[in-house]
Amino acid sequence: MKAHLLSNETVLGSFHLKIMDETMGVVAGDFSPTEQYIMDFQQAFRDHLSNSNWALIESFNLSVITENGTRLNPAGGIIINDFEDFPDEFTIEVCGIDLEGMNLEYYKS
Repeated sequence: MKAHLLSNETVLGSFHLKIMDETMGVVAGDFSPTEQYIMDFQQAFRDHLSNSNWALIESFNLSVITENGTRLNPAGGIIINDFEDFPDEFTIEVCGIDLEGMNLEYYKS
């Protein structure tokens, strides 16, 4: 299932979610960023990987919405892996969501 990462109502990118850890409620996937992400958010996420700035990341008010309109509520947060050494590889992890009611077999990696 396709999902979108948003900052408030701005779409930052999309990914096809796969369950990575069923017991911890973690879904993840290869992240396809939008131009908006690249221009306005990328450097903040890259900087955060080496020098954590949780206040800044929280100010982005990140959320994930699936293609069918379901808003995921990640109790464990959202992780974007965006490393300067690998400029064309982006991944996203959405941690601590309630997977009950989802067709788990379909989304397993």
